[in-house]
Amino acid sequence: MSVERGAAARSRDDTSGLFRSPPGAPTVTSPDAVERDDTSGPFGSAQGAPTATSAAPGDAGTATAASGVVLDGVSLSIEGTNILQGISATLPPGTVTGLLGPNGAGKSSLLRIIAGIERADAGTVALDGAVVGQLRRREAARRIALLEQNVAPSVDLSVRDVVLLGRIPHRSRLLGSFGGDDDLAVAVEALAMVGAGDLLDRRWHTLSGGQQQRVQIARALAQRPSLLLLDEPTNHLDVSAQLSLLHQVRGLGLTSVLALHDLNLAAAYCDRIVLLQEGRLVAFGTPAEVLRPETIRAVYGVDCDIMPHPRTGLPVIVFSGPDEHAAPGPAAPTEGNP
Repeated sequence: MSVERGAAARSRDDTSGLFRSPPGAPTVTSPDAVERDDTSGPFGSAQGAPTATSAAPGDAGTATAASGVVLDGVSLSIEGTNILQGISATLPPGTVTGLLGPNGAGKSSLLRIIAGIERADAGTVALDGAVVGQLRRREAARRIALLEQNVAPSVDLSVRDVVLLGRIPHRSRLLGSFGGDDDLAVAVEALAMVGAGDLLDRRWHTLSGGQQQRVQIARALAQRPSLLLLDEPTNHLDVSAQLSLLHQVRGLGLTSVLALHDLNLAAAYCDRIVLLQEGRLVAFGTPAEVLRPETIRAVYGVDCDIMPHPRTGLPVIVFSGPDEHAAPGPAAPTEGNP
């Protein structure tokens, strides 16, 4: 069954109705909801797919060679409450950046601004020299893929159809169709990139949580973006699935930004760390530069020790509970009690 005939066929360029979030989870605002056309991203195009073009002068500035993501004074307030305050950082192309901070620090809001879904009150976000806020919606959807939390199809699709939804930004405006051989080739490639090629013909509801996350990332990759944004991708996954998923993301070679809660996962898999607290940038740099005991104590209110991983040498954070600040050492031997 083709995607056009299947449950994936929905109103023009909007797929948001196919996805739902559990109660209390963020609502899905998919960058797939687009109206105009332009670039296709860094992977090259399948035969017959649109080719990449630069942003037109006056629309989004003059795009340059890959220069990564530049955040310049990004601020956001909602109903008088400061959500983000003057966030500035440069994320080099091809790097994986961990977006860290306690609940309410502004991580999800910053991801949505980077994706162009939400507009900042002040400051700009640039991707490879193009101002994201000035990109046409179709162009933004081709360049940037955002996977928000707890997103799931509202109907039981096949894995093939879920991943093909990522091809909507490349749909021909004249023919209004997608899901042909060229799009299928991209979908198969995207699944292979996340180690899920054998899931193509499975039904969504038969997948484990880790498999569903891989398929959703494949859907994002089917957009052929140059920037991948993931909001808590390891949420609800077991340890093995977490490690496997982050290993796959790191191996993609894409500029990626991941909102994470686990500091040790960030230290192991991220090249850069953006640490937020109450909407402010506390620290930015490598994991070794940012994840220091005094910084973690100031932001999270917990004591910890940092030691090198015995195999990789990367920093490992060992947390101390409230009653472990001055844990006694072994009792000294006494006479008659060796």
